[in-house]
Amino acid sequence: MALVSRRTARARILDLLTWADAILAPAAPGPAPRGLHATGTPILSRPWQLLDLPVVTIPGHRDPHGMPLGLQLVGHPHRVGRLLGIARRAEEAISIRRAEESAC
Repeated sequence: MALVSRRTARARILDLLTWADAILAPAAPGPAPRGLHATGTPILSRPWQLLDLPVVTIPGHRDPHGMPLGLQLVGHPHRVGRLLGIARRAEEAISIRRAEESAC
């Protein structure tokens, strides 16, 4: 039963990705933990791993304490290059926005 559910879910997501370039989702339920001892919980990436889909995590905005809020972009397995390009452009756009906000 679990394998049937996985196949069904994967087919639905792949169908969505025939007309969408990527899915944007949070990478974690909250900001990154302080320090270098941990990277936070991977719980929000588990569904994509289960469905065997490529995911790129990029830094999003920051919380009030300056800790990064990660975003993940999920793509079609046959268009990984496109996914990486989208991730690069998204990261650049976020960096520009962050610089503009800092200048104010």
